[in-house]
Amino acid sequence: MSNFLTTAAYPTAGWKEDNLKELTGIPDDYRIAAMVFIGYEGSPDHLDEKNKEREKTRTPRKALDEVIHYDKW
Repeated sequence: MSNFLTTAAYPTAGWKEDNLKELTGIPDDYRIAAMVFIGYEGSPDHLDEKNKEREKTRTPRKALDEVIHYDKW
C-alpha cells in the first residue's frame, strides 16, 4: 500500500479480464497486465469482522532472492 495525501494505492492480481474489459470499455485486442486501485481510505469500522482481521495482518512476502534474478534465472 502506498499513501500520498490521504489516498491509498493497492496493486492487485487475480481479476477476471473479460469482466474487467466489459466494465471499463477496454477493447478486446488489449491485454490487462496490472491493476492498481487508487482511492481514499475508509474507516475500518465499515468492514465486516472477517475483513477487519485481514486489515490487521500483513500478507507474507517471498524473499527477494526468490523473485529477483540477475543475469540468470
